[in-house]
Amino acid sequence: MGEAWQPSASRKDGRATPIRGFTSREAGGTYAFHAPDDKDYSIWFQSEGQKYKARVIYHGEPGDNLAALPLVSGPFMNAPGGHDGLVEIRHPGSERAPLVLDYRSAGRPRRIDNRASDPLPWIERAIALFEIAQHFAETARRKDALAATVDAVQLYDEFLRLNTDQNGPMLAPAVLRALGVMGVDFSVPEGELKEWLANPLFTPYPAMAQALLLLGRKLKAPVFLDVITHNYENTTGVTSPRTVAGVRLDRLKAAILEASNVRHGTNVGDFEQLLVPIAA
Repeated sequence: MGEAWQPSASRKDGRATPIRGFTSREAGGTYAFHAPDDKDYSIWFQSEGQKYKARVIYHGEPGDNLAALPLVSGPFMNAPGGHDGLVEIRHPGSERAPLVLDYRSAGRPRRIDNRASDPLPWIERAIALFEIAQHFAETARRKDALAATVDAVQLYDEFLRLNTDQNGPMLAPAVLRALGVMGVDFSVPEGELKEWLANPLFTPYPAMAQALLLLGRKLKAPVFLDVITHNYENTTGVTSPRTVAGVRLDRLKAAILEASNVRHGTNVGDFEQLLVPIAA
């Protein structure tokens, strides 16, 4: 069988000796290769020591001393200090707000997050998690659906509070869609409801939406979110919640039950009867 390319041991006379296998005697040697694309490379077969000396060199590139080059270099990942342990990672479109990994002090490594200055990737992640949760639910992967929903709800809450005016309008539509999938719709203008879902400081809607989604169940018949919230807030002994931790689960279920009975003219007494049964 002819050889597609000609590896050869470096020799003073320039002759090429084909290499079909390497033995222990050849460890540490440097070998030249002429590739089919007419480029020349050399490979140094050394497994340890001199870690900054290049093992593979393209002869069209200058130098073989990796210590003279930065640890990583590019528009989205860069090591401005060369090999000092400082690495910056940038998201396309947000190059001015890098995630910084600082390992310059081995005993005190630091991660300087850019979640506040570059929230878009995390918001996109939250939206994607809501969508994949729906897919999991539709394919009877209930545990996966609930895990994705929990992660999405946590990101929704975090970034909504981080910058309500900026992040809220991007997150609210995804939350509204997720609620719709579980059977919670609304009777007020959609624009107003989106504004409420984007305002965790002055309305209970973000907290109520999170609590509903974390139930991880689907209603047999739709129930209005605004009516559930009204019923909950008018329950004796509860306060209007501003965090999901402030929502009392027993009162929430009672508010859903009341809203469903009024809307559909029923007299259901057990909350579980409102829910689509869990597939075996």
